[in-house]
Amino acid sequence: MPGAQLHEHRLPRLPPAPALRRQRGALTQKADIFARGYVRRSEIFLDSNNDEFTYKQLCFNANGARFDSDCAGAYNYGESIFGVSYDKKKLRNEKWNGSWKVATSRQADRWEAEVIIPFKDVGRKSDLWGWLIGRNRRAGSGETSSSKAIGFFAQPALFGKLLLAGARTGSGQLTAWRMEPTWTGPSSLRLEASGLDGASGQAEVTGRDGEPVRKGEKGMWRNGALEIPYVLRTGDQDLAMSVAGADGRELFRFHQPIRVPDPLQILSGRPIFFPNDPAGEFHLATPVSNSIRANCRLEGSIEKEKKALAQTDGPLGGDRPSFSVDFRACDEGFYQIRFRLWEKGNAKPLAEKSLPLAVVPHFLGEGHAGSQ
Repeated sequence: MPGAQLHEHRLPRLPPAPALRRQRGALTQKADIFARGYVRRSEIFLDSNNDEFTYKQLCFNANGARFDSDCAGAYNYGESIFGVSYDKKKLRNEKWNGSWKVATSRQADRWEAEVIIPFKDVGRKSDLWGWLIGRNRRAGSGETSSSKAIGFFAQPALFGKLLLAGARTGSGQLTAWRMEPTWTGPSSLRLEASGLDGASGQAEVTGRDGEPVRKGEKGMWRNGALEIPYVLRTGDQDLAMSVAGADGRELFRFHQPIRVPDPLQILSGRPIFFPNDPAGEFHLATPVSNSIRANCRLEGSIEKEKKALAQTDGPLGGDRPSFSVDFRACDEGFYQIRFRLWEKGNAKPLAEKSLPLAVVPHFLGEGHAGSQ
């Protein structure tokens, strides 16, 4: 049963709550909760699918009034979702009426709330949820919000994560969750738990639109932990993992939207050089999984008319490498800087990026340097 204490140092000086115009359990008490001049409310946002899109909004105030809605999309999602326009922002079904309950009490310097939320209200398609709890207070013309929630209300992609540690069946209990960054290459989810002897796990990865779902190898329970392997590619969108007991019954299911970035990115670097300012630096990002990083090398070259004039390569090392260039001895004209990320044993680069460069005439360089 979730509980919270909401400290209000101005509580004794605030006017009493208005009488409720609806009885508890009615379809909505929105007017009571969002009434002007009197706001002391808490809001719970639950994305039980962890799809960062659909969620339930549960609101209640210090007087015990409650309001809920079934939502999809963020406030800034766009003009229409599923063909339905809601203030050109999101879909919000206020006719949904959950069976959750709240009990509140008011003290001299705070009010307290206990909330019961049945699974039948929010579902349990995933044991990893998105969630956010916030507090709003308005006294006269002033209003405050919970500092960690400012700007996150009704933004499901920005919710925090909540892990349901108890197994769906049996006495299994998760004690640790370790998931590597969702970068290109082989990765895994490591679960530590009690009561999961003989369990196994498998991942499914959804790639770009139209691509078939890819199933990973089965991970088996060993030495108090379960490692679920999978391989990610650029553009993958969704990761689902299931844990089954020795009898085949599902114990846990996790769903996580993912965004696998390009394994090689040019973050910064100037494209124009001058005779009196011929040197520069290019900063890159190489988000690849730790399991292949040691087997990767990064190559950089300066080319003109498709011929390499200078080239360097070496071990990948960290995920933020940089390259220095110097056109001091180069003629004016157009060049290209090219970066290739290689994985050992592959005939083709894992990723390749290039950027056009220019060394401008001497008089333009002087003009550039002297401009104010």
